[in-house]
Amino acid sequence: MVYPGKPKSLSTNLCFLFLLLSTNLLTFFLSSTLYASCSLRVRVPTSSSSDTVAPKTNATDATSVQDYSLSELISQPTSKPDEFLSFLSGQSLPLGFNTNFGSNTIYSAVGRACTLFSDELRQYMSYKVNGSCPDDELLSQKLLLRGCEPLPRRRCRPAASPQYTEPYPLPTSLWRTPPDSSVVWTAYACKNYTCLINRKRKQKGFDDCKDCFDLEGRERTRWTSNRSEDGLDFAIDEVLAARKPGTIRIGLDIGGGVATFAVRMMERNITIVTTSMNLNGPFNTFIASRGVIPLYVSISQRLPFFDSTLDIVHSMHLLSNWIPRTMLHFLMYDIYRVLRPGGLFWLDHFFCAGEQLEEIYAPLIGSVGFNKLKWVVGRKLDRGPELREMYLSALLEKPLNNSSFLAQFFSPTKIGKMRNDIALFMQLDSKSLYDAWERYKDLLRRCPDHGFPKWLQVQIFYNELISPIRTTIDFATKRALMAESIDKPYDLLEEMASNNYQWLFEISVLKRVVGIHEMDAINALTAQVAALAKKFDTLMVHSI
Repeated sequence: MVYPGKPKSLSTNLCFLFLLLSTNLLTFFLSSTLYASCSLRVRVPTSSSSDTVAPKTNATDATSVQDYSLSELISQPTSKPDEFLSFLSGQSLPLGFNTNFGSNTIYSAVGRACTLFSDELRQYMSYKVNGSCPDDELLSQKLLLRGCEPLPRRRCRPAASPQYTEPYPLPTSLWRTPPDSSVVWTAYACKNYTCLINRKRKQKGFDDCKDCFDLEGRERTRWTSNRSEDGLDFAIDEVLAARKPGTIRIGLDIGGGVATFAVRMMERNITIVTTSMNLNGPFNTFIASRGVIPLYVSISQRLPFFDSTLDIVHSMHLLSNWIPRTMLHFLMYDIYRVLRPGGLFWLDHFFCAGEQLEEIYAPLIGSVGFNKLKWVVGRKLDRGPELREMYLSALLEKPLNNSSFLAQFFSPTKIGKMRNDIALFMQLDSKSLYDAWERYKDLLRRCPDHGFPKWLQVQIFYNELISPIRTTIDFATKRALMAESIDKPYDLLEEMASNNYQWLFEISVLKRVVGIHEMDAINALTAQVAALAKKFDTLMVHSI
């Protein structure tokens, strides 16, 4: 028994010390074992396939691809060039916190896929700061096409022609081959424009847009008329006729070769930006030399335009079945995004295997929500009929209304009834053209998602007018109304209805003015006849 005040024995103190050390060691061991799973890890897939298309994607699936955070990239200085890390690191804003950024730090943009190609990235970012950049166009384009987009910026001066020549002035530059001295030819098999022009006749094998640089060849007649018997070649003026004159002003041509489409539109006072890569030819330099705007981006890049801003988007040959389906679906929605309501998407010679059009690509395009103004399918025979390839040329319209938003307020049953009211419209016998037109437009306004194209709206209204009104319209237009182009009949009806209303208004004003003098039309006419008779009698008396 230990009494108070009596000192403890040495064995007791050693026992307490042993217990204390044991419990501390046990606690440390358990904490390091049980909570090891809380540490941060990078998840890297064991296998992947670029051709696999997942029908659905969620947040969990998104983390299954190789992903590195900014801190992880910067924490691996041995694997990344110093210039890349300098570019990637966050930079403090000189004026401190910025409410627009919501931060006091700004980060430079770079494609996530850049980190997947360490050797190419190291080579691209190895240069002398404030000096000359290496002549590495092939390397930079390879990184772009692999998804390293946008490329990191560099602090060096790009290669340039030592004997650069000023471009030709407009409009000469539009249809004249630029001087060879405007190009750095290192990256291309041809070393001058003469070689590029002649390669369609001399070079065997495939090259992208092999005959594009010959401005006196097929480029001279592109989009000037509907040349093909199968109807696949739309003319520019035919497409522009789908909208009121002057309302197609700005647009984009995706994969536009040497920008002949942009040149044709420029001749019609329409500004087109052309995306193009330099696939064994100086396409971007050539485009700029012609006096139109090149945009050096691949199809992987989000279109650098704000929502609902462009009047027209065009693409010829580029958008086809070589693009992975999921990527193509994203791209179609991106085109829909940048088009304004009522804007046009001209899908020019999209090609695929015959069965793919109905089974895959027509449903894919239809799922985006475009209205079909023209849809022409024809056979693609340049590589042989045994491949059973097909062309699709289509003129699509972004609807004026957002169907997904309207679906919240208009049930299918309600929309069906309103569509039926439009289709069964009839002019009442006692109503004027103006009254009938306003009532018909009111039916259209009540059902924003009716889906009737403008030509069909006019046809429904015209067919249900009473015979005298229809005859008057035909006489006023010098021919049958439905023989006009797409927009003209609608505008003519609007003008005639307005004139009809104005005429009725003037008649009613005239009647009110007569009423002020308490004299109706018959009395006024009688008085005028009597006055004339009196004057006639006076003349007869004087003559006698």
